[in-house]
Amino acid sequence: MQRGSQSEPSKRSTFSVDNLARYSFLLLVFSLGFTQPYFFVFNRYVVPYSDLIFLVTGLLWFVAFLLRKTRLRWHQFYWLLGIYLASMVVSTAFSTNPGTSSLKLPGEIYLLGLTVLTFNIVRTEKDVKHVIYAWLAATTVCVLVGLWSLFLFYFDPQNWLLPYTRYTFGTLPPGNYLRLQATFVNGNVLCNYLSVSLILVLAAFKLGWINKKFLVFLIFGIVICSLLTISPGLGGLALSLGIWLWLHPPKKKRSLALAALFLGMAAAVAFLFATAISPNAQPDPPFYVDVPFVEKRIEPSARGLVWIDSAKTLMQYPFTGRGLGQDACDVHYHAISGEIHSLRDAHNMFLNVAAQQGSFGLAAIILIAFYIARRSFPIKAADTNRGILLAGLGIAFVGAFVYQGLGGSFEDTRYLWVLIGLILSTIQMPDSGSGI
Repeated sequence: MQRGSQSEPSKRSTFSVDNLARYSFLLLVFSLGFTQPYFFVFNRYVVPYSDLIFLVTGLLWFVAFLLRKTRLRWHQFYWLLGIYLASMVVSTAFSTNPGTSSLKLPGEIYLLGLTVLTFNIVRTEKDVKHVIYAWLAATTVCVLVGLWSLFLFYFDPQNWLLPYTRYTFGTLPPGNYLRLQATFVNGNVLCNYLSVSLILVLAAFKLGWINKKFLVFLIFGIVICSLLTISPGLGGLALSLGIWLWLHPPKKKRSLALAALFLGMAAAVAFLFATAISPNAQPDPPFYVDVPFVEKRIEPSARGLVWIDSAKTLMQYPFTGRGLGQDACDVHYHAISGEIHSLRDAHNMFLNVAAQQGSFGLAAIILIAFYIARRSFPIKAADTNRGILLAGLGIAFVGAFVYQGLGGSFEDTRYLWVLIGLILSTIQMPDSGSGI
């Protein structure tokens, strides 16, 4: 086995099995920007084509390993992945429905495999550059689909594409407006993906990997499409952008840097607060607060209700949780539209893991988040290629995984586990010179 600081042989045949694994991995990264069209639905879970590409990529890498064309890299982070895996196995063993939990377990192992595979294939700055290119290529297609859907919504509302790219209103008030999901099956996941893409495109431009025209187009598209999701994740996008501008202020003006950081943090807090408040009165709220003078009653939102109920699930099953893949809660919410929504997901990554895997799983996912954030999120960014990459990837992780994890269950989101693998690979890379 090879430690992460060692390097691979530099000479490879273009069509060697290890290079084929790399090309397949780039296709995998590109495919992560599309959960629709998907391959099929299995036991309520959408199986996208990226899962099939992962199997091919993993097989190619394993063949290269057997032929000694590549080596297995070890990283201490594997211990944390092992703890998280152990919590899932224990949760499955003591599940309230072991059968369905057993079906869920292989999919969770696959997610951890994405991180390990990324760390073992992506070893150099050039590899990271190619991965970011593949990610931004997928983002470009996603953005174009989103912008085209916006055009169709106003000029050809009966177009066949809109039923696939338009997201449901959920608990939002219904109306004549577009809520976007584009190439994903959920608008909140689209916002989460685009928040990562925003920081990647900024890092790529600072490193000179893309030109200004492409930067302006992609930022414009990402911002428009993100706003159309009307997702709580917009707070994470604002937070990530604010931190990036704080570390890399335009024309190095510290006043602008501090203003950007303050506004980003303020927006993040505001979105989280707004997410927790119901826009309409519920027939039987667990609690409410009457605001004096304005005669306004504040009640918990749909997310607030499922957070409370998921916390109750954790207290009911404190150690092993209800079981992997089991319902974290059971809440019925009366939306403004008059519809009654039956909600069984915690809409919070940490609470969802806690309800399903107990305090053991909760501790594991917190340790993973803390380790990656601590190792990748510097107080002051270094003006080197590695420093810029690590800061960008770390900011994307904090915004998409940590912050947006407070308002959405993103623990099963494939591209975030690839992002973790990219961060581990970047940590191991030597500095290659100035990125300015």
